Amino acid sequence: MSTTWIWLAETEPMVNAYADFLTGFSAHANAQASLRISAGSHYAVWLNGQRVVASQYADYPDDKVMDEIDITPLLVPGHNHLSIQAWCQGESSFVYRKGPAALWFEVHVDGQVVARSGSATLCRRSPAYVSGPVEKITPQLSFSFRYDMRAQDDWRSPGYQTGSDWHRAVALPYRPRLSLRPIARLLEEAPAASYMVAQGTYTEADADQPAGDRMQSAALSFLPLCALTGLREAPPQISPEGLTLRAAQPNVFAVVDMEKERAGLLTLDITVPQDCQLLVGFGEHLDDLRVRTSVGRRQFACVVHLKAGRNAFMHPFRRLAGRYLMVMAPTDTLTLHTLSLAETPYPVQPLPALKLPDHLDQRIRDVSIRTLLLCMHEHYEDCPWREQALYAMDSRLQMLSGYYVFKGGEFPRASLQLLAQGQKPNGLLEICAPAEGDITIPSFSLAFILAVQDYLAYTGDEDFVKDMLPVMENILAWFLRLINAEGLIVLPQEKGLWHFYEWQDGLHGYLGQQQQASTAIAAPIQALCVMALTAMADMSGQDIWRTHADILREGLNHFYDADAGAYRTYLTHDDTPLAAHYAELTQSLVMLAGACTPQVARMLREKMRAPDGQLIPTSLAYRFYKYEALLTDPSLLPHVIDDIRQVWGRMLRQGATSFWETERGAWDFDNAGSLCHGWSAIPVYFFAKYVLRIKEPQH
Repeated sequence: MSTTWIWLAETEPMVNAYADFLTGFSAHANAQASLRISAGSHYAVWLNGQRVVASQYADYPDDKVMDEIDITPLLVPGHNHLSIQAWCQGESSFVYRKGPAALWFEVHVDGQVVARSGSATLCRRSPAYVSGPVEKITPQLSFSFRYDMRAQDDWRSPGYQTGSDWHRAVALPYRPRLSLRPIARLLEEAPAASYMVAQGTYTEADADQPAGDRMQSAALSFLPLCALTGLREAPPQISPEGLTLRAAQPNVFAVVDMEKERAGLLTLDITVPQDCQLLVGFGEHLDDLRVRTSVGRRQFACVVHLKAGRNAFMHPFRRLAGRYLMVMAPTDTLTLHTLSLAETPYPVQPLPALKLPDHLDQRIRDVSIRTLLLCMHEHYEDCPWREQALYAMDSRLQMLSGYYVFKGGEFPRASLQLLAQGQKPNGLLEICAPAEGDITIPSFSLAFILAVQDYLAYTGDEDFVKDMLPVMENILAWFLRLINAEGLIVLPQEKGLWHFYEWQDGLHGYLGQQQQASTAIAAPIQALCVMALTAMADMSGQDIWRTHADILREGLNHFYDADAGAYRTYLTHDDTPLAAHYAELTQSLVMLAGACTPQVARMLREKMRAPDGQLIPTSLAYRFYKYEALLTDPSLLPHVIDDIRQVWGRMLRQGATSFWETERGAWDFDNAGSLCHGWSAIPVYFFAKYVLRIKEPQH
C-alpha cells in the first residue's frame, strides 16, 4: 500500500474548504514516532486530543513541502488517535498559488509506517467552519473565516465514535514533487497579555453587511469599566479567572490592547449566557476610536458563533496581526477569559547583541529588529497585518538587515528560492511568491538579482548562486531585448506590467493612459538594470554582462539635465509635467549605477541634502538607496544618521512599537497604511555597517 494524496468525496471544487480527517495507530510504551505531513493550503494536527504545533510551509502546487514532526512526547501506549484538519484556500492570491484541495501524511513508529493517508482514512467536511465564500481580509490574503462553536464536537478526543457524517476519503491522482521543509518550523507562544482599554454597548446600522463593515459602522456607546464590572481600578489584564461585563441592555463591545504589535493565531476563551454571534476585529491602532475593521474592500474581522456557556477557540490556519482586538456580541453579559494572539515567531538564532552609543539609535535598532521578526514566518513578508506577501524588492532590504542580526543563511535562501520558482514564461518573476497574479513589477525582478548577490556576499554560498544563474539570465534577457539604438530601455506599456519604483508622485505607476505612455523610458529601471547586469557579471564571471551594463550606463547620460543639475526620471518627447520630474530616488540609483562623474555625484549629494525640496523625496523603503548614494562620500555619515533619528524617531514619538510602511502611517493608502513593514527595518543595516563598522558577517 502506498501513501496517496486524499480529500473529500466531492465532485465540485470549492474555495475556502475545511475538512476533518481521522485515523489511528498503535505504539508501545517506549516507541519513537514522527509525522510527515503536507496539505494543499494549510493543516492543523491533534494527537490524542493534544495540539501538535506545526503549519504548512508556503510552496507551489507542483513542488510540495512536507513537515517531519516528532510526535513522541504525545504518544500513549496502545491506541493513538490522530486528528487532522485541513484547509484549502482554493483561489490564487498574493500568498498562495491555486492547487488541488489535498492532504498527505504518514506516521512512522520506530521506523515503520503505521498510518498513512489513503482511501481508508475517514473524513468529513468540517461542520464548524463555514466552507465556501466568506469575507476576504484583503485581496492579497484572501478569506477570513466563520466558525460555529455549536457545531463543534469532540472528534479530536480519544474514544470518539464517528457518525454518519464521516466517510472514506478519496485517493487523488495528484503526484507533486515532495521534499522536506527547507527551514525550521515556526514556534507557538502562549497568548500575549491583553488589557481592557474600552468597553460599552453598541447599535448596529445593518446586520447584513460583512463583519468588518458591521464593526466599523456600529454606533458605539462608551461606558466606564466600573459601570459594567463594578471595578474601580486601572484597566485590568484579561485573565483565565475572567472579566465579566454586564450591561443593562444587549449588545456589548470590548477592546483589548496587547501592548505592542503582534502576529499570531487568534485565541479566545469567552463565556456567554446564551448562543450568540461574536464579531472579532483586529488592527494596529485606534485612530477611529475603535479598531479599524473595514477599509474599502478589506475586512479585518472574523465571525465566531458562540454557544451558551464557555467557549475556547484558536484559529490555526491564518495568522492575524495588530496591537488591538475588538469584540461585539448581542448579549448583555460577556466574560472574557482570553482574547489575544498567540505569536508564531520564526526561531531565529541571534548574532551577539550590539550596543550603540546613542540611546535613541539603540531604541531605533531594537524596534527595527522587532519589525524584522514580525515580518518573518515561512518567508520574509512585507507586512503581517494586510498582506503577508514575499516581494523581491522588500525582501532584499529585509535580508540585508537580517544578515547583521541573525545567524545562518537558510531563511533568506528559502525566500529567494520561492521567488525563483515564481518565474513567469517571459522571464520576469511573479509579483509575489508563492503566488499567481495578473500583474508583475519589472523593477522587482532586478532587485532579486541584487538580493542574490547580497546573499553570496554574506554567506559565500556559491552553489546556490550557480542554481540561480539560469533564473537571472532569463530576467536580464527580458530587459536586454528592450534596448534601443541609443542604449535606452524602452518599457512596453502592456497589460500585466506595473512600472512601479516607489510610493511617491510620478513613481508609483498609477498614471493615466497618456502619461503612462510618456514614462516608457525611465532612468530608475535603466539604473537598476545596470546594477543587476554588473552583479551578474561578478557572480557569473562572464564579461558579456558587463558589456551590456556599460551600454546602459552610457545611455543614462540622456537623462541628465544640465540646467537643472539633476537627472530626469523620464525621457519624453511631449510636453507633459513628467518631462520635468526629478526625484531623489532617480539621482541615487544613477549614482549607484556609476553613471555620473565625481563632480556631478558631489553636486547630486548636495541636492539630496538640501532642505528646499527641489527633488521629490524618497519614502521609507527607498531611503536605503538614498543613504547608500550619500555614503559614497563617507563624510556624510552624520547627516544620514541624523536623518534616521529624525524620521524613525518621529515614529517612536508617536508610539510605534514596529516601524511603518510610510511616514504617513495608518492614514496612507486610503486609510490602509501598515504600521509594521519589513522594509522599514533598514536602520539595522546602516547602524551595523557604517556606525559599528561591522564587516559582512559570513554565515
